[in-house]
Amino acid sequence: KEALTNGTHDFYPTTILISLDGFHPHYISKDLTPFMHNLMIDGYGAPFMIPSFPSSTFPNHWTLATGLYPSDHGIVGNTFYDPVSKRQFINTNPKLSLIEDWWGGESIWHTANLQGVSTAVHMWPGSEVPFTSKGGVPMEFDRFNGSEVLSKKIDRVLGWLDRNISSRPELILSYVPTIDSLGHKFGISGEKLDEGLGYVDNFLETLYIGLKNRNLTDVVNVVIVSDHGMAPTSNNRIIFLDDMVNLSEIEHIDGWPLFGLRPFSEYSIQDIYKEIMDNRNKDLKNGNKYDVYLKQDLPKEWTFAGNIKNQYSDRIAPLWIVPKVGYSIITHEEYKNKNYDYTPKGVHGYNNTEVLMRALFLGTGPFFKDRLGEDLNSLKIRPFENIEVYNIICDSLNLKPAPNNGTITGGTSIVNSKYLLPQNFEDLYDYPNVSFVHDVNIMRENATYDTLWR
Repeated sequence: KEALTNGTHDFYPTTILISLDGFHPHYISKDLTPFMHNLMIDGYGAPFMIPSFPSSTFPNHWTLATGLYPSDHGIVGNTFYDPVSKRQFINTNPKLSLIEDWWGGESIWHTANLQGVSTAVHMWPGSEVPFTSKGGVPMEFDRFNGSEVLSKKIDRVLGWLDRNISSRPELILSYVPTIDSLGHKFGISGEKLDEGLGYVDNFLETLYIGLKNRNLTDVVNVVIVSDHGMAPTSNNRIIFLDDMVNLSEIEHIDGWPLFGLRPFSEYSIQDIYKEIMDNRNKDLKNGNKYDVYLKQDLPKEWTFAGNIKNQYSDRIAPLWIVPKVGYSIITHEEYKNKNYDYTPKGVHGYNNTEVLMRALFLGTGPFFKDRLGEDLNSLKIRPFENIEVYNIICDSLNLKPAPNNGTITGGTSIVNSKYLLPQNFEDLYDYPNVSFVHDVNIMRENATYDTLWR
């Protein structure tokens, strides 16, 4: 590896990948997030990134780390059942989730380790899995701590960079749950969320100043992504599961807010499907609130389970209820226990192509400058699926990627002139592109995105 210099120390090519959980591109504005506003205007990136289906945290973070769709890496939801192993995956339960067999594919830190690039991972979903059979653990990793303040994350990342070259990681991943947590608690607008946006913007600016003070802005690449967006919930958009199906016939329910149903073996999937469809059709006069699919009929564009063969097919439930964005499925008893006030106030996991589910992609550093130049008209690439991020990170560190679902063109990732965003790009979909736009205050005032692309 050829070392670079910041004037006083040698550095190997280095990339920092930061995930801002639940951060929608429309959250960026000059008033609330001035640093990200400037980065979106004058920096590298894409207008938005398309998450994988389902647009949930664990499936998408493992897609970002492996370049594989959830149906190909095995983490098909935040919660799901595997009828082969007869085990339940629950993302919030380490005893159930941190088992190597769940996690397919090759993570970016595993790829880096195999090729002599040292790694450090801060709280990224999947990084705590031991992977004893593959030796695929990071050089260092920090376990999830939801109460950690953002200043500690800055200290951790800059502390890694301040080491001598023999022990300094060249690939650093960091996970920031702030905006996702606030979005779930308060929804996608309001004072609390706006305050959190300011905190996250300050976190990124402080990190960048730390790089600048170390004369590392031409040495270190920073890639800022999110896993998905967020949609508001409402007591006006409730779907009662026990009005659709007899729950005594269902053995396992996978996922949320979409529901994968696994009936007991003595009950017919076709009969239950017909029952749900009949109830849906009766209720259509009140609007199309949800869709119902047999596993084999799931839309192919979701690349989830519709007519595709994959080794994790058994993890996909045979019957799915997929609510329209902003709608919530709950039982009457659960709703009563919430005192008839649905929470959380923000939810994701819907159709990954919905405007409200869009993810973020911003970048800075020598890799982007080398590939795209410095002309203001060449700083952005077209919107893309998040399966490409793994290849982009590999490309930035001259790593040979493991087999994945992303794109390799001429030996490089999509960060090249062939994928430049047209200068006249205009987003034809209004934000938030939902019928209930006036139900609650969900508009984003003075969004940088609208200034650039609407």
